[in-house]
Amino acid sequence: MEQRHEPVALILSRQNLLTQDRTKYADARGVERGGYVLADGAGTAEVILIASGSEVALCIEAYERLRTEGVRARVVSMPSWELFERQSPAYRTASCRRRSRPGSRWSRPRPSAGSGSSAPAERRSG
Repeated sequence: MEQRHEPVALILSRQNLLTQDRTKYADARGVERGGYVLADGAGTAEVILIASGSEVALCIEAYERLRTEGVRARVVSMPSWELFERQSPAYRTASCRRRSRPGSRWSRPRPSAGSGSSAPAERRSG
């Protein structure tokens, strides 16, 4: 463990989660920086999918579907926003840069109301 001055957590799950094929996708060395590019298409990304935990597998699935549709996408695994925001601007930009649009800039997404918990049963779809 390299982290000596802050809390560290080892998060386990009882969910049946997929293991990422590290021969196809990037290795996990970037996790120490809080976030890293897990999958990247050729050229500058038009879409960047950022996720942590079990949502990473969903982003990989979306990434593969977008690729088949000709959309240049990138998946960034972001287990720790706090660590990621401490990285150099160059690292953050390289990880999360996409094709520029007028007015686009790097910003941390804001959680929506109820983020982090399941929706009430009457609001759940499907």
